[in-house]
Amino acid sequence: MAFAIALEIVRYVLEHRGYWTPSTLGNWHLATVLLVILGIVVFSLTMFWLIDRAERQVIRQNRDLATANAVAAAIQGQSTVSSIVDGSLAALVGTGGTAQARIRLFQPADLPEEDATAHTVVAPGLAASTDNPSVDVPLTHGPTTVGRLSVWYDEETYLGDRVGTTALSSLTTQIACAIQLAEAVGDLNRRKIEGHALYDILLRVSNQEPTTAVLDTVARHAVTLLRADGAAITVFPDIARSVRFEAGPDAPTLEPNGSAVVARGAARQTWSHTAARQGDGATGPVCQIEVGRSDAGPFTERDCGFLSTLASLIGIALTGAQMRELSRQRAILSERTRIAREMHDSLAQVLGAVHLRLRALGATFANLPKDQVGAEVDSLAEVCAESYRDVRETILGLRDSQQHADRSLEDNLRAYLMKYSSQSGIAATLVNEVGHEVSLSPRAEVHLIRVVQEALTNVRKHAAASSVTVSVSGTDASTTFEIEDDGVGFDHTSTVGAQDGYGLFTMRDRAALLGGTVDIDSVLGRGTRIMVTVPERPFAPRVLGGVR
Repeated sequence: MAFAIALEIVRYVLEHRGYWTPSTLGNWHLATVLLVILGIVVFSLTMFWLIDRAERQVIRQNRDLATANAVAAAIQGQSTVSSIVDGSLAALVGTGGTAQARIRLFQPADLPEEDATAHTVVAPGLAASTDNPSVDVPLTHGPTTVGRLSVWYDEETYLGDRVGTTALSSLTTQIACAIQLAEAVGDLNRRKIEGHALYDILLRVSNQEPTTAVLDTVARHAVTLLRADGAAITVFPDIARSVRFEAGPDAPTLEPNGSAVVARGAARQTWSHTAARQGDGATGPVCQIEVGRSDAGPFTERDCGFLSTLASLIGIALTGAQMRELSRQRAILSERTRIAREMHDSLAQVLGAVHLRLRALGATFANLPKDQVGAEVDSLAEVCAESYRDVRETILGLRDSQQHADRSLEDNLRAYLMKYSSQSGIAATLVNEVGHEVSLSPRAEVHLIRVVQEALTNVRKHAAASSVTVSVSGTDASTTFEIEDDGVGFDHTSTVGAQDGYGLFTMRDRAALLGGTVDIDSVLGRGTRIMVTVPERPFAPRVLGGVR
């Protein structure tokens, strides 16, 4: 319309100024037609160019939207960084018109680019390339850069057919955000799994499980949680000599320098990346834990931090094992001392007395009447029988502690009282006033059984009793054992230094080891009651899977 109006104005001006005459009318008509044709051509070309440009913009926008939707669909629902990266690259190659796409991840964030983990996807039929990418942009969300995106286009790809700058910026932000979210979720899951592993190890340590089993559990968790191919725990020589390792196929390997090694997984010779941390005990370093990978990359600071925690738990476990072994050795020495004193107070003295009396009898045998010799022989036989009962009682106590360690405290006491009654002829009864089966710590049970045995031995030797009752009672803070007989009683204030003084002494000594007390209530002619109290609540034994 503008062209037609301009043409009419020109014609009007030419006609009124005399340029348009009948002689030149044909020429001017021809010029007008040519101008009209030229205007139509110019107008058509301009419109075609504008339409083509608009069409290309629409196609690019559609491609950008399709690429964005494909990347979003590939990312949605993915929970790991690797799946997000691989899905994003496949979407870029499949819908973005790219020949190759690569993402290099910086994990951790301060990792140099040359050490970054690279994920690459190449279009079918093409060879991978690492040189001169068409586009190389950072994957940034906020202030954090998690990696770089490199894209290669085919040489024949028109610039306008490539993913636009705005769309590419949006895609990189979207991918970076998804990677950060997956890393956060993965970190939370890892912390949860690490917490379960630490709880498992601490539970085994607190339950005083065998040292070899605890160390093997730590090595197994180290391999699993640190994605290692192998782990080795080295117990230093001084500690290895003071800790008891259980025999069996999982027993540690003893090195020439005296150290003990618990290994799991691949051998050290196959490791290309390693990390090691020392565990400390009460007196300094006690162990070292080392993990290794063949080709999964170096260990991060986060991995080394968790490894330090495992090393600390190993130090705690070994310290506890040292204390248990020291306590066991002390218990052995204490039991040896007790047996030696009992042998000295009973069997040794009896054998010495019998020896002297037999020597005297041999020297005067020819001059003594037969009835006097017979009386002396009967007396010696009674002394030997008494010594025999003492020895049998000692053996009974030792055998019960070894053969019936799997029984409850109450079962052990009932079995001992039954044998005691059959051997001594004294009716022995156990009364449980707690209301449920009594269970104490293993250390307390051993000492209390020994105290009861000492008290019953004194009843047999000196009380002249026909019956004895062992009662068990308790509160929320303590447990009390009472041994009461119907014998002749004694003056307990004057027993120190008497023949059986060691029995009362060892009872008080064992109770003191548990933080408890021994009280004696006895009057001549009224029997004796011994009360042993320890500061432990008589809890009921736990039942797991039907096994106590």
